[in-house]
Amino acid sequence: MKETGLNEIYTDVCTEYILLFTEKHGCKSTEWLNGIGSILEVDFGADEREYFNLGDIRYDIDNNIKVGLIRDYMDNLYESGFVMDSYEDYLNAKSLTA
Repeated sequence: MKETGLNEIYTDVCTEYILLFTEKHGCKSTEWLNGIGSILEVDFGADEREYFNLGDIRYDIDNNIKVGLIRDYMDNLYESGFVMDSYEDYLNAKSLTA
């Protein structure tokens, strides 16, 4: 099979999103739980860790979402027992009720 270098490009892109996300939210990434681009464990300090998927991280960065809303979404997601719409749907609904 021909080597394409796509894994390196994908890793670089994921790494760039994580750098932007952690800088924006004042946190540290700790590890990918199921390989690069899956679920990222993030440390907010004081033993406060949360888990974000790459899709939500990308949406947060690409759309310049206000700091803190992704954590609000995760809190609501946990409270709902993980029965909830996507981060994008959550933000759209939130803007309609604000």
